[in-house]
Amino acid sequence: MLGQLGEHLGRLSWSAERLRQERTSRLREAPVANLWGTSEAGITVIGCFKESGMHIPDDLVIVEPVNSDGRPIPPELTSDKIYVTNLLNPVQPLIRYEITDQVTIVDAPCSCGSAHRRVSDIHGRRDDTFV
Repeated sequence: MLGQLGEHLGRLSWSAERLRQERTSRLREAPVANLWGTSEAGITVIGCFKESGMHIPDDLVIVEPVNSDGRPIPPELTSDKIYVTNLLNPVQPLIRYEITDQVTIVDAPCSCGSAHRRVSDIHGRRDDTFV
């Protein structure tokens, strides 16, 4: 079904579970972008239709990748968790709210021209997993 849809779509935005490469290759020519959102901060990262990876809308949410001790990590390393600050919710502002999602920040400009920071990879919450 995804292959048939890909013939007729101009663009596709995907949220909830990440749309993996093996699925996007079946969409043929339609550009695909993943969205990553959280209950606490809303849409946290928006996929790029030009390159792999996703952009952080820094004017709407602040994403701070940190290690397990809560210290900032440099770009290109995968965080142990993140702190998010939602800039859109005046009713219940969350400031440096800890989420155990892991992200990797890209330290290079995107060819799409966006000035927003880019995330290359996201791994979902570690504390919501049964072992």
